[in-house]
Amino acid sequence: MLRIPITFDEKVDARFTRRSQSQCWWWEGSLKEGRPALNLRHVTRYIYEREIARIPPGMRLIRTDHTRFCERHQVCEHYRCVNPFHFRLAPGRGGIYERENSHDLRSPERIAEYKRRVRKNLADKERASGTVKT
Repeated sequence: MLRIPITFDEKVDARFTRRSQSQCWWWEGSLKEGRPALNLRHVTRYIYEREIARIPPGMRLIRTDHTRFCERHQVCEHYRCVNPFHFRLAPGRGGIYERENSHDLRSPERIAEYKRRVRKNLADKERASGTVKT
């Protein structure tokens, strides 16, 4: 049996239904950390770059479809929306959306940042437990 390769674009498009720009495009695929994902890659940023424009370095995506009924610390149904017209660009570092664009995970800057965070977390734990070395 001959297998026909499927592109990443086809896989993404098979997991949501396009509607008008004002309606949510509900993601029907898997989630990673509560966000739409495919092959462990977050797809919201990918769809935005494919449909609208490339995201410049130092910018992040901000959702514009939240309502007053969305609770800040609860799971919001809008996180399943992948409509790129429900986002806007904002300066600054982002959470998930910013991290998924960082392909070089082994760069010296990222390694130094990781080590700094580990040392800080260890120091915080030592301070909290009262075992600070002098």
